[in-house]
Amino acid sequence: MMLLIPAIIILAAVVGIYMMQAVPRKQLWFGVTLPADAIQDEQFKQLRKEYITLYVVYTLIAAAALFPFYWMQQSASLAFVYFIVWSLSMFFLSPAPYRHIHFKAIAIKRAENWFGKQKATIEIEKQLEQLASKRPLPPYWFVLPLIIALPLLYLAANSELPLVRWSGIASLVMTGILFLLNLAFTRDRVGLYSRNPLANMAIHQAARQYWSILWLCMAIFEAINAYVAYFVLSEGTSIGSTLWMCGIFIVSLVPLLSIYYTYHRIRTLEYRYAHTNGKTDTIDEDHYWGTGLVYNNPNDKKVMVPKRIGAGSTVNIATTGGKFVYTGAYALVLAIVIPIAVMIIRADSIAPELTVNEAGTVHITDTTYSFTFETSDIEEVLLEEKMPSGFRVNGIATSEYARGNFKLNELGNAKLYVFKHSSPYIVIKLKDLYVIYNELEPDKTKQVFNELVKHLEK
Repeated sequence: MMLLIPAIIILAAVVGIYMMQAVPRKQLWFGVTLPADAIQDEQFKQLRKEYITLYVVYTLIAAAALFPFYWMQQSASLAFVYFIVWSLSMFFLSPAPYRHIHFKAIAIKRAENWFGKQKATIEIEKQLEQLASKRPLPPYWFVLPLIIALPLLYLAANSELPLVRWSGIASLVMTGILFLLNLAFTRDRVGLYSRNPLANMAIHQAARQYWSILWLCMAIFEAINAYVAYFVLSEGTSIGSTLWMCGIFIVSLVPLLSIYYTYHRIRTLEYRYAHTNGKTDTIDEDHYWGTGLVYNNPNDKKVMVPKRIGAGSTVNIATTGGKFVYTGAYALVLAIVIPIAVMIIRADSIAPELTVNEAGTVHITDTTYSFTFETSDIEEVLLEEKMPSGFRVNGIATSEYARGNFKLNELGNAKLYVFKHSSPYIVIKLKDLYVIYNELEPDKTKQVFNELVKHLEK
């Protein structure tokens, strides 16, 4: 629920923002500036109906994608990673219906010649020539994922587990499949994108290069992913089949989003250049807004400008300051999300361990909140069936476990290393601090308690 609630809020906010674009605002509709009489045009009324339908369908699909949270109650790390992937999917896919209608609106505007006073003609021939000069990556680049996969093939071949042995073979098979896809998508036969030969060749060559980069990156990703599967299987994990399916689904989203991103880049080029004569293009202020979402105007020195969608301001990525803010925002998100994800995944996969050495030193090993004290500092140690209530100060608290620093209602300051649904709990009283610990299996908790008691009796 801690992840489901913010997911629902994100979905409601994103859909709400885009649904507001179904209504024209100050002669701006779907990110396109229009003359006053064009607002009543029947073509745009039809676009509005299509736009609303697309976002209703999108909302239903995005909401349905929240159901896997129900099957992830056993794993906080898996649920957190899924939440991140779901949020990124929302970020990448939520503008898709808007872009689709935006490009249709631009096409209508061009056909009707609804350009304002800022209408201008720009040269595009050099841009098309640069795109036409692009080439796909040479096929021999696929040696790289092959080199990555070969050591795994050797490691897996020496395993006694059949499923582990197949992980190495699967890596090679995936490299071969992606290599064949690369050949299929980068063939020399020119596709039909535009009636203009130069524009058509430019889009075709750019598409070949984009697809070749995609398939190579996916081959490397799958080769690395095979190593992860090998080590997880080799360790004899007890993860259930449902969690395995959820994990496979999460990993599968990465290639799917990558394919969508590549397809979108090609479609953007098609919408941008396919209608032109190959030499010039007619533009107005809409040109600098791309799809109405990102502002890129090298002639405007302002770093921040009012948004066309939603409230507030956005950056002009054509300026140095805008580029810094734009890339810095992504870097900041990654700097926050990645350490949290690593911390939760480690905490979810490695349980704390309490040991007592001959000198009477108690050491609780944990991925983040390890703690050491002496048996001589223990004032009292009890084995309790009920866990005291309280709240987290600095630590990790999921539906399954709690680790770190907590403030307990009955006891005060405490360090917790507990599985919430696996009583009993060892309650250790120190000066001004309680330490509460247990194992996932009750019998092991009792063994640790008896060992502590023996050291106290010495």
